[in-house]
Amino acid sequence: MVVASCGGGGGGGGALPPTLSFAAPERYPTGGQGGRDLVLADVTQDGIVDALISNGDQGSVSLLPGVLTGGFAGGQLLPAPGQAGPLATGDLNGDRLADLAVASVVAGDVVTAQNRGAAAFAPPVTTVLSAPARDLRVGDVTGDGRADLVVAHLAVPSLSVLVGDGAGGTAATQVIGLSAQPGDLVVGDCNADGRPDLVTAGPFGSQLQVLLADGAGGFQAPIQSAVPLQSGVLSAADVDRDGKLDVVALDFQRTAVVVLRGDGAGRFAVAQTRTLPGIGAAVVAVDLDVNGAVDLIVAVDRQVIACYGDGAGAFGAPEILTTEGAAISALVAGEFTRDGLVDLAFLVGSDVVALLKNPRPVPLGIAHYGAGTADCAGSIGLTANGIPRVGNTGFAFLGSNAPADAVGFLLMGGPPDLAGSDAFGLGFNLHLGFGLLVSRFTRSDLHGASVVLEPIPASPSLAGLALYAQQLWQGRVGQSCSPSAILVSSSRGLAVTIQP
Repeated sequence: MVVASCGGGGGGGGALPPTLSFAAPERYPTGGQGGRDLVLADVTQDGIVDALISNGDQGSVSLLPGVLTGGFAGGQLLPAPGQAGPLATGDLNGDRLADLAVASVVAGDVVTAQNRGAAAFAPPVTTVLSAPARDLRVGDVTGDGRADLVVAHLAVPSLSVLVGDGAGGTAATQVIGLSAQPGDLVVGDCNADGRPDLVTAGPFGSQLQVLLADGAGGFQAPIQSAVPLQSGVLSAADVDRDGKLDVVALDFQRTAVVVLRGDGAGRFAVAQTRTLPGIGAAVVAVDLDVNGAVDLIVAVDRQVIACYGDGAGAFGAPEILTTEGAAISALVAGEFTRDGLVDLAFLVGSDVVALLKNPRPVPLGIAHYGAGTADCAGSIGLTANGIPRVGNTGFAFLGSNAPADAVGFLLMGGPPDLAGSDAFGLGFNLHLGFGLLVSRFTRSDLHGASVVLEPIPASPSLAGLALYAQQLWQGRVGQSCSPSAILVSSSRGLAVTIQP
C-alpha cells in the first residue's frame, strides 16, 4: 500500500503553477434552507442541466433551471418529506422525462414525483419504509426493463429495493440484509456481465460490501472486502484504466482518501491512501484536467481540492481549486457550458449552489457544432485531449455527460450535418453526412465520461485534413431520457482539423 500526502497546503518558493487555474465560482441562492443533497439533471428537457437541492430544514426540493450560458436561473420549491435528504432522478414511468425521488433522513419516507414536462411535476407519492435513508439511487437493478429505487438505510444494516411497476409506482419491496450498516451507494457493473451491481460501505465499518446481480431480479450474497475504518462516503471510477471498476472512499476520520482497486469479480483491495489537509465532506473521481485520466476532487472544510491522476492509479499533490466562506458539501461533477469539459458544483453553507466552470481552453483545430440528442443529464459533450497535430500518437476523443456505464460508438467522417437530422428515423439527431465513416466502440464510466484513443500518423500530407466526429450512446431503462424509441442519444458534433 502506498501512502502519500494530499495535504499540507501551499507556500514556499518554486511552487509549480496550478494544473488548471479556476476563476471564482458563480454562486446561486437555492431559495431553500438546510441544503443536504445536490443532483444534476435536465428536468426541463431543454438540453441544459438543472440543479435540484434537498432542503432538510424545510421539507422541500429547490429546482434551479439551467441557462444557456452555463449558470442557473431562479427556481421553485417542490414538496418533499420532512428532513429531506438523499435525492435521485431517473425515468420512473417510461415517458423519457427525468422524474424526482427524495428520501427522509428521519422518517422512513421516500417521495417520488413524476415529471410532466416544462418543470411541472405531478403530486408526490409517498412510500413508507422501515428505516430512514442514507442514500438513494435510480436504475433497473432487477433487470426487468423497469426503473427501480435502491435505498441504503441509515443506522440499519440493510438496503431496500423498491421494484418499479413501470408506471412510476412500486410493485414490491425487497429488503436485503447486510453485515453492517450501509453508506453511500454505487450502482455499477463490477464483474463485466452487463448487469448493474451494488457497492456500499457504511460508517464505522471495516468491510466494503458488493452485491452482484444474479440475473434473476435479485442479488447474490454480499462479497466483503476488508477496508480501513471509513466514513461511508464513496465514489467510483476506473482509476488505473484497466477496465475494472475501482472505488474511492473517505476514511473514518475523513482526513484521507482511500483508493480501492477492483479485481473485476467484485473484490477490492486498498491500493493507496492520500492524506487530506482537513476534514473531507465529499469526493468525486472524474477527469477534470481533460487528459483521459481520473482525478480525485474532494470537498475539504471550506475548500475544493484536486489531486490529479496519472492514469495508472497514482495521484499528485493537492491543488486548491477554490476557498469559500462557509463549509462545502454535496460536491458533484457535471457539464454546464456544453463544451465537453467537466465542471463542478457544490453546496456552500446551506442555501447556496456554487459552480466552478472548467477553464481549460478548446484546443487548436477543435470546434463544436450542433446540439445532438440530449439525455437525462442534458447535452452530451465531445472534445479532445489536445491539438490534433500530425504525429500526435496520444490524441484522443473525450466524451462527457453521456448516460452512465453505457455502451457507445464514436463515428468519424463527413461531411458535417450542422443542423442535424434523424437519418434513420429512430429519434436521435445525427450530425454526420453519409461520407466515409469510421466507427470505434467505447464505454462510459459512472460519471458519463469516455476516452477513445485515435493516434494521428506522422504524415505531413494529413495537415489541413478536416474530419467530423460524433458519439452515439445506448441508454439504460430508467436512466435514459432520450426520445429515441431504442433509447439512443447523441453528442454534439466535433470538427477536427489536423494541424501540421
